[in-house]
Amino acid sequence: MKKLNKNIFAVLMVMVMLVPTVTAEAALNKYSQGLPNKDFIDVASHQGSISTNDYQIIKNEGVKGVSVKLTEGTSYVNPYAQAQINNAKAVGLQVSAYHFSRYISVQDAKNEANFFVNTAKRFGLSTDTLMVNDAEASEFMRDKLTNNVFNKAFDDQMRSYGFKNTEIYTMGSWVNTRFNINDGEGWIANYPGYPTSTMNLYSNRSAWQFASDYQFIGINNTGTKNFDVSVDYKGNFTRGVKDQNKPVPTDPVAPLPTNEYVVVSGDTLGGIGSKVNKNWQDIARTNNILTPYTIFPGQVLKLAGTNSNGGGTNQFYYKVVSGDSLSAIGNKLGVSWQAIAQINGKVSPFVIYPGENLKVPNSSSNRSYTVKAGDSLSGIAQTIGVSINELASKNNITNVNLIFPNQVLNY
Repeated sequence: MKKLNKNIFAVLMVMVMLVPTVTAEAALNKYSQGLPNKDFIDVASHQGSISTNDYQIIKNEGVKGVSVKLTEGTSYVNPYAQAQINNAKAVGLQVSAYHFSRYISVQDAKNEANFFVNTAKRFGLSTDTLMVNDAEASEFMRDKLTNNVFNKAFDDQMRSYGFKNTEIYTMGSWVNTRFNINDGEGWIANYPGYPTSTMNLYSNRSAWQFASDYQFIGINNTGTKNFDVSVDYKGNFTRGVKDQNKPVPTDPVAPLPTNEYVVVSGDTLGGIGSKVNKNWQDIARTNNILTPYTIFPGQVLKLAGTNSNGGGTNQFYYKVVSGDSLSAIGNKLGVSWQAIAQINGKVSPFVIYPGENLKVPNSSSNRSYTVKAGDSLSGIAQTIGVSINELASKNNITNVNLIFPNQVLNY
């Protein structure tokens, strides 16, 4: 979580102490010997887009959890947060969330807590999610008593909304100096020159963030390749996640309930819906799967919802991407943009934001998509959550490489 203010603080200390310039060591990675456990990482917009494949590589190194930055102050939302959360969950990582605090009064603290809670709810996080107050900004360079009062106001406000699983993050030098942290609590950052598993710094606390420059070899995220890594002493950030090194049981396991389905290679939501006689939109909604409706082999899907030949949910969800407009979304999904605006309470000037989850009315089991220049049948199939073969068959398309702008495809 190292932010600009900590960098500035470090630079000031260097200037005051007149420490000579040194050459930085290479980043830590899986070949670095004797490191503490990499129980969990934390991510923000600096890491950019992190795919499920990236997260799987990270998980394969023993990571069990990820703490995602949601918010800062009362206006900033991490634009990558929703995808970072969804993709982490998809590979079985435990997700926690953190807010970068800047409050300067009790009311500010309450307002920031409100903002954090509302954003967490919007991103589908439940009240049992571990919610972290990231207290490291320059605003905390004030007396300890004031900080204690403000921190309590923030925590109390969180708890008033039912988010009672809370934690605080800060740097080691601020523990019980800038503000008090209860014994057994606190996610503490302290970066030794070379961290080792025998150090066990802050083992009387919840967690120790021991490096900010760990690199996972082979990932292709769009941002910095450096990640913060932490030891989870109490299990708060990783509880419920199975040990990666635990042997696979050889005893027979009970079959899945009839209301669950295990995804196999080549599956699509549309194909699964046909197999189990359910509306694929119902399956997507029940499992909180948003456009482009990505699923993964081995993923267990709950099959709540009605049969595909009757009824069905009256809405599904679409995640806004950069450049979208309500009219463009309506054209893409075969639904009037006015209906989308109405169901989401949008009024003129009909503002939408990248990452926003929009309800989309599903007024008919037969919906349509209008082909745009540059579209491909495979791309359209992925967008609407059906297989290319299903889409071609329903529209009597014999050459899947031949479609035309303004052509209306039913699905």
